[in-house]
Amino acid sequence: MTEYLLTTDSFKKPTVLKDNDARGKLLLNLLLLTPGKNPLFPEMGCGLLRYRHIMENQIGEIQNLVTKQVETYLPECLADTISLSVKNRKYLSIQITCKDDVAFVYNSEDSEFPIEVDDFS
Repeated sequence: MTEYLLTTDSFKKPTVLKDNDARGKLLLNLLLLTPGKNPLFPEMGCGLLRYRHIMENQIGEIQNLVTKQVETYLPECLADTISLSVKNRKYLSIQITCKDDVAFVYNSEDSEFPIEVDDFS
């Protein structure tokens, strides 16, 4: 798998990501892309940036969304399991494990816009 970035290296050649780096970049783009932003595929994207505060009971809904998006738009990533969890009793974390045992983790706590999970039960 290869992903070409819109940047160049020090030799003015296009920056290219390969294999797991390319998979990770494509998965991150899919998680953050807001549906409707890609005119060719208007339903593409999980739009995680629109979730700033979620209820604990919404985790299953988001997990289903992420699973459907990865299966539809990145089947070559060979995602085996997609799990969502709450880190530090507050922030959403997404782990995507592929069939070749490579795991990609998105910790929203480390992002510019963390996703906080509230439990009002």
